[in-house]
Amino acid sequence: MAKVFCDFRFLLLVAAGVFIYIQMRLFATQSEYADRLAAAVTELLHFSYKSIEAENHCTSQMRSLIDQISLQQGRIVALEGFRNSVIYRGHEFSLVTFAIQNIQAHELMGVTGIWTLSDHS
Repeated sequence: MAKVFCDFRFLLLVAAGVFIYIQMRLFATQSEYADRLAAAVTELLHFSYKSIEAENHCTSQMRSLIDQISLQQGRIVALEGFRNSVIYRGHEFSLVTFAIQNIQAHELMGVTGIWTLSDHS
């Protein structure tokens, strides 16, 4: 019976050694996966940060372009108003020129003795 008891202790010692070895391997594997997970999370956070920076840059550029478009639209409106003013003044100038020519023609008719319908009435 002492021999059986000794064999049992030897088997228990071997089993304890195997258990300790398996526990060490599990701990090493768990540590490796934890390191890989931490690296993945860090990379994801870095990517997320870069993505947010890119989005902020894009938003800033879009706002700048909108401001430029608004400024250009204001200039277009001002130039259209100026153009309409010039066209109106050109029309007024044409009317004044026509009136002056008409007055000069009437004076010329009066000087040369050409009578008009108003002379007959």
